[in-house]
This record gives sequence, C-alpha cells and structure tokens, in this order.
Amino acid sequence: MWLLAGCVPVVAALVFLNSMHGSFIWDDYDLLVQNTQIRNIRRVLEPFSLEHWRKQHMSAGAIYRPLRSASFALDFHFWRFDPFGYHLTNTLL
Repeated sequence: MWLLAGCVPVVAALVFLNSMHGSFIWDDYDLLVQNTQIRNIRRVLEPFSLEHWRKQHMSAGAIYRPLRSASFALDFHFWRFDPFGYHLTNTLL
C-alpha cells in the first residue's frame, strides 16, 4: 500500500513534466506578467488583508484568492519572468 501511495506523486510529476518548459499562455499575462502587485516581496501578505481587497479588487468583482496572490508574489520573487518556476511550483503544489 505504501508503495502505491509513493507512486502517486511520481506519476503526477511525470504527467506535468512536459509543461515545465512551456511559456506563459492565456491569462498568465494578466495574472503574472502585467500584474505589478506581485513584484514586491514585502507585500506578500497584503492579499490576506480585507482592506487590500476592498480597495483593489472587490469593486471590480474579483474573487478573493489570497493564497493564489501570495503564491504569485513568491514565484515572482524567485523566478521573475521565467515560466519554468511557476510551472514547477504548480506541479509541486
């Protein structure tokens, strides 16, 4: 049973292996490339603030997703504009 449980992450990683060297696509440009909110690591916890969402996003009808925003900020800090890092993070998560 443990062997089977250990194989699941390996198989999942193999499935996503092809995506590692892909480029940004579709909404990646809006969410990552053009998003200036994720470029300052000091603001990584800001998305968890209700005040942040009241000012920035709720008026636009956006969905409250602070973990996604924080993840993007951390990814940008380490990988900048290299899609490989973002794909790696998504695969590991």
